[in-house]
Amino acid sequence: MTFNIALVGCGGMGRRHALGYIELRKYFDTVSLAAVCDVHHDVASTVADIVSEGTGSRPDIYTDFDEILENADLDGVAIVTSTPMHHRFAIQAMESGLHVITEKPMGLTLKACRLMREASRATGRVMAVAENYRRDPMNRLTRALIDSGAIGTPYFALDMSVDSSNGAVMHSTVWRAKKEQAGGMVLDAGVHNADMLLYLMGPADSVYAETAIFESDRTLRPMREVSPGLAGLYDHRKEDGYSTGDAVQQTAVDTAFGVIRFKSGAIGQLSMTDTSHGQSLGVSTVSGSNGTLFRPRSRSGQSPRVVPGDGSEITGDALLDLVPEFELDDI
Repeated sequence: MTFNIALVGCGGMGRRHALGYIELRKYFDTVSLAAVCDVHHDVASTVADIVSEGTGSRPDIYTDFDEILENADLDGVAIVTSTPMHHRFAIQAMESGLHVITEKPMGLTLKACRLMREASRATGRVMAVAENYRRDPMNRLTRALIDSGAIGTPYFALDMSVDSSNGAVMHSTVWRAKKEQAGGMVLDAGVHNADMLLYLMGPADSVYAETAIFESDRTLRPMREVSPGLAGLYDHRKEDGYSTGDAVQQTAVDTAFGVIRFKSGAIGQLSMTDTSHGQSLGVSTVSGSNGTLFRPRSRSGQSPRVVPGDGSEITGDALLDLVPEFELDDI
């Protein structure tokens, strides 16, 4: 049986989902990308062409979500639109009998997320969120090392992300500067960091935080200057109403610092900003009663490092000796 899905939203992230689908098809033939949908027909067509070239099968193109529900033969949808549309499309899809996976953040507000959860329970449809950092094999190894006692009892976790924007709009996408579009360091970027802290340290008991907008005047610069590694994934999309060089008013939080008390008794510190000028910095560590674990940047493919109390360092394949039964379980 083939599981037919539609990709709803064909911007930069939609293109990345399409590339993931192409990779998936190399190993599994039980899923089919039957349709793509975007308000801009040419943007959807670009993604359809990419899928066709990669798989030999071209998905149907739609520009209206209602039409895709009425006309396409589907089992599920992947929602990769702007965040304010997540709950509307997800609920509509589940009530039409479809399973749903939506990009992070799950919704614009807690109320929207709860409505999505309620719709899933009422319809019996799966409602999943594409929070992918905890699926990184190195992060799963990190979790296994902590659970095995490789650093003893975890006391303190630090996650710091200081991005050098030099006054530019994050990733050259205007919505990332807008509060009402779920932009900014907390909802757009910080969900990754927060989820990793919960994944590694367990549920939170209390949170204290301070947030700010330090640089409200931003400039829309070319993607190849701001995020050259992503330029090839976003060059087909449209930035409605804006052109390169335009001034953009930042209304979303660009800086956040939080202290988390976990139910285990451990403490975490989460710090993030994209207001740095000149140099970026990223640090992620977990300190315990017998050592410290240094976590690499997610999706980098680099190995974590464990430094026991004697100051030695364990990394690479040697880490597997600390967790001999480790394997990539289903998530």
